Amino acid sequence: MALTTLTDKPKTLNLQGYPGNSLTVELTIQGDSPMPVVTSRTYYAGTDTLLTNRQATVSRSGRVVTIRYENTTDFGDAYHEILFDNRKVLAGSINITRSTMTGPSLTQAQIVIADPASPLQVEIVGYTVSGSTIIPEELTDHLTDYNNPHQTTAAQVGLGNVDNTSDANKPVSTAQQAALNGKVDKVMGKQLSTEDYTTTEKSKLSGIQAGATANSSDATLLARANHTGTQSADTITDGTTNKAYTATEKTKLAGIAAGATANDTDTNLKNRSNHTGTQLAATILDFSSAADARIASQKGQANGLATLDSSGTVPASQLPSYVDDVLEFATQSGFPVTGEAGKIYVTLDTNKTYRWSGSAYVEIASSPGSTDSVTEGSTNKYFTESRVRSTLLTGLVAAVSRVLPVDTDSLLTAWGKVVKFLTDLKTVAFTGAYSDLTGTPTFKTINSNSITGTGDIAITSNPVTTTTNSSASGSISWAWSTAINVFNVTTSGNCTFANPTGLSFGQQGILLVTIGGAGHTLSFGTNWKWPNSTTPTFPTTSASVIEIRLFSDGTNVYAEWANPTSLVIGPTASQTTALITARNTSNANANDVEWGHPTSGYMATLGHESTTGNPFVAFFAQAGTGNATFRTRGLKGVVVKPTTSGDLTFNSIASANADNQAATEWGRFAVSGELMINTTTNNSRDKLQVNGSISFNFASGSADPTTTDLPSGKSILWKNTTSGTIKWYVNDGGTIKSSVAFS
Repeated sequence: MALTTLTDKPKTLNLQGYPGNSLTVELTIQGDSPMPVVTSRTYYAGTDTLLTNRQATVSRSGRVVTIRYENTTDFGDAYHEILFDNRKVLAGSINITRSTMTGPSLTQAQIVIADPASPLQVEIVGYTVSGSTIIPEELTDHLTDYNNPHQTTAAQVGLGNVDNTSDANKPVSTAQQAALNGKVDKVMGKQLSTEDYTTTEKSKLSGIQAGATANSSDATLLARANHTGTQSADTITDGTTNKAYTATEKTKLAGIAAGATANDTDTNLKNRSNHTGTQLAATILDFSSAADARIASQKGQANGLATLDSSGTVPASQLPSYVDDVLEFATQSGFPVTGEAGKIYVTLDTNKTYRWSGSAYVEIASSPGSTDSVTEGSTNKYFTESRVRSTLLTGLVAAVSRVLPVDTDSLLTAWGKVVKFLTDLKTVAFTGAYSDLTGTPTFKTINSNSITGTGDIAITSNPVTTTTNSSASGSISWAWSTAINVFNVTTSGNCTFANPTGLSFGQQGILLVTIGGAGHTLSFGTNWKWPNSTTPTFPTTSASVIEIRLFSDGTNVYAEWANPTSLVIGPTASQTTALITARNTSNANANDVEWGHPTSGYMATLGHESTTGNPFVAFFAQAGTGNATFRTRGLKGVVVKPTTSGDLTFNSIASANADNQAATEWGRFAVSGELMINTTTNNSRDKLQVNGSISFNFASGSADPTTTDLPSGKSILWKNTTSGTIKWYVNDGGTIKSSVAFS
């Protein structure tokens, strides 16, 4: 039986069981090839969803593999696969039935595995169920194979004398063939007939063209209306009206241009008055002599032609007078004795101009150049600044409505608008009252006196009350009675300031305490409220001055100590000598100072860690909720913080938006001067320590570097562009040393 490779579909192995029974498949793997890893998978029927609690157990003993499906009560219909080395070998359905049959138990299925060096091949040899043999799929195929799978011959079955010949190839006897030759061949679609026709008739029929005209009457065939195609003109006889023309006549007609002149009498055709278009002068016999005579007769004549003298110019006598109205002479002595009116005479030596008055030459005055050279007239006077300032506003009239002047207004119009504004303001500005104004705000009164009324405003009570106690100790009372209450106290011992009395909302107070002796302390009642609910630690040095400012809400006084030597933000820390103390609660991870936009991730933080108390600077991050953790709000963070040993570390916060993230160190400046990148182990030898790769740019030159290129004690990565080699070079006290070339 041919073996089937695993690249084909798996063999069919359908199982049938009874509710409550188990199914067992035993596979005996023959041969001595390496055993495959056998696995099994069971699915819900028609799906790729595994049966969660009904997977088979697979065990092995020698070369026998047992696959056991436990209690099948909950199976329903299922589908199972058996795999060798994760490749399907057997597959089929599992059907649970309540028929009268007892639950089958598959006791044996033999699987043959070929040489492991070739593709894995599988053949089901046979298997039994409850002692009854089940025919494998291969045998079923064999039983239904009707193509002589055993290659049985005719002799083996007693049919050796029977030819195995098809009907088309069976032989015919000589007598049968002679009888067949005398028969007429039957043509498909035609019937045999006794009405034969002669060879003459056949020849006649062959001479008729396919599609020849069917028989018709002579009259129909002769009628030209029934004819088709064309007819040569040579076969047409001239009629009475329509005649054919010859080839000669056709050639003659072709030589006549389109639009040629129709026939006319010679008289009309020769008459020049009937001619159109133009004619070349060269074709006119006396054209040149006639034209020359006409031109000569018009030279120098009125309404004729101007002549040219020997220099090629028109004589002045033939030009209008304005053409030479300006005449130039070297000096005035060269002027004509008698001048001509309407002309200008110019002397080139003085560049002055003259005109002829009728009896003498008169100089024409030149332009003054500016108004400074022109004498002021009696009517048209100069427009000076002083005259503008003193000009009367004759015709000034106030505008009808209040409108601001614009740059297109005349002076009188602009001043008219200004006069309107001043007129409307005059009453209120000089003699009016506040009530004359409209749209005014409402003012409060002072001691029942309105500030918009007439007369003086009197303040009848003193808003400031000052109390002095120059030797205070023990319990100190303070009664507030005015808007501002000042208490000036000098201690003579420890003082406890009781809750102030007479409080009302909005009152303010100032407590000035001078420490009268060293060690005097201050304490306060429960209605004294301090920032962050923490009473400051006041100085106890003698002569120290403490200024406390207070504000009352009617029950409590809110106090603030204006410490002249330091600024405390947050709870008091142990570093009391710091000028600025910024500290959040000391027992938790804290942001002491923040700036930026935390909701967008663009924030920076000064803070401290709860576990070590070490300060840190965080960019795009802040202290997290947990100890020594950080929080980001949209961007990945960077944290710089020191260690207790004096190193400065650089750390990253990996997530862009999360709380309680630990900082991951990626760089460190050791207190001893080493720079470590991607490592926290200091070898105390190398100033630069990197865990990972480093990229360098190399310098280059046409030769190896010299001491000019490389100072003593320095190194460089250098490429000799002439030789193409790249080496490390070191200046060792003036001697250049190099490594082997990089390959």
